[in-house]
Amino acid sequence: MLGLGEQTIRDYPNQYLFKGMASLVDKSPPGRPSKLTKTQRQHLAEWIKASPLDSGYTSGCRNTPMIQDLIWREFGVQYNPHYLATLLKNMGFSYQKARFVSDHLNEAKRLEWRRTRWPKILRHARRQNALLLFGDEASFAQWGSLSYKDRVAGRDYSHQAP
Repeated sequence: MLGLGEQTIRDYPNQYLFKGMASLVDKSPPGRPSKLTKTQRQHLAEWIKASPLDSGYTSGCRNTPMIQDLIWREFGVQYNPHYLATLLKNMGFSYQKARFVSDHLNEAKRLEWRRTRWPKILRHARRQNALLLFGDEASFAQWGSLSYKDRVAGRDYSHQAP
């Protein structure tokens, strides 16, 4: 009913006889002490809540190696990446999956972009005799399906990754 082993149940009366009411005080669970102090965990939480750019990273999204590097850089403490999820959960954070939100869903913003920004991009590309390429913002894996066509000569230069 309590989820305790029989020996633990038998130990309770004995502990009460030897230590009295002090035996009923909740004790912290056994285990390895934290590598970071409470103050360090508070600083880490502040950095995680802020933008990664504020910590000197070039990406706007946090990931496990970035947090591992931040802990090493700021505190000189090495954490296994597999344990970081547990550490962050214990600190009150949860895994967040990125959500794709695009301005193209907002008709007014889409039209404004097409009216102002896109013509500037085209003019600049033409002046530079540049080829415009668009990256996949949804991080969709494109290996095995990459190809392009030479429209001027009508040649097909399809390439597939091994």
